[in-house]
Amino acid sequence: MKRKFGIEIRASRNAANLSLRQVADSLGRTGEWLRRIEAGILAVSGEKADRILETIARLKTIRDTAREEMNSIEPIPPRVRKDLSAALLEAVSRKTESSR
Repeated sequence: MKRKFGIEIRASRNAANLSLRQVADSLGRTGEWLRRIEAGILAVSGEKADRILETIARLKTIRDTAREEMNSIEPIPPRVRKDLSAALLEAVSRKTESSR
């Protein structure tokens, strides 16, 4: 039965595209600890396996949400970037002159 949990945990982690270290760090454990569970070397209770699977799901949700947020950010158009750069240079120049 311990092997079944390991296979399920590894499949879930791989499907979420998460590393051993990402999941283990989130659980306060080492990647080696998680690797041993996935390999069926270390037995875990059903409750512990559920906690690991919930952590994987939570990490995937966080990553996916962050990715969606990053994709929704519009890049600054070149014209606006040029205007901002010119305004910044002018402000710095004025600040430098006034401090002399």
